[in-house]
Amino acid sequence: EATAKIDFNSAYVWRGITYNDRPVVQPSIDVAGPGGITVNVWANFNLQDYADYYWKNEFTEVDLTLSYARELGPVEATLSYSEFLYPHLGDTNGAAAGTRELSIAATAPVPGVDGLSVAANVYYDLDEYNDFYASLGLKYGYDFIKDKLSAEAAATAGYVGKDWAISYCGDQGATEGGLHEYTLTLSSAYKVNEKVEIGANVNYTDTLDKDVLPKAVLASDVHVYGGVSVSVGF
Repeated sequence: EATAKIDFNSAYVWRGITYNDRPVVQPSIDVAGPGGITVNVWANFNLQDYADYYWKNEFTEVDLTLSYARELGPVEATLSYSEFLYPHLGDTNGAAAGTRELSIAATAPVPGVDGLSVAANVYYDLDEYNDFYASLGLKYGYDFIKDKLSAEAAATAGYVGKDWAISYCGDQGATEGGLHEYTLTLSSAYKVNEKVEIGANVNYTDTLDKDVLPKAVLASDVHVYGGVSVSVGF
């Protein structure tokens, strides 16, 4: 089974770090095979310039991810390997500029509360940073119309190692690892038919410790961002 999706977002914010404070387009495709194996290709396309090295009308990032998911009782566990490629750096760093990451995620329902679940994720960079990023989240989903219209509220918080923090944000003042950022999200999805779904989301994010995620990296650019999406299964 395959699903193609395109997101139109007001900004590109990743783990609390602003990569573009102006509109972006983010296409992706998931191909799910037998035995819980999934291949994902995701990309970011800038519609406007940002900073001194993200130019408009170009792909600034392409992520390739191979995942294996398995249910362990009520827990869904996923092991993933990702390649992060940055095509816009090709002129100076070569076409292979990027890094790699190994991750494990676990999601489980909260007993006694329908629609409430908790998720924990740990990511370890294997190349450029050799350190970890971890997140813990709580999510509540509600179906207004079963199998048709749904909404979701989520809250997540990130924690990073010192090397990860300094590698990403040291030039902006990061000096230590620890609590990184938090993000609050409201989203909704509407199934047009069995294959087509449209969605919308709005997010609020901020730093948890300015020595780990300096204000200059996030708060001076983006606190609130969101967008709309269209996905098609085939």
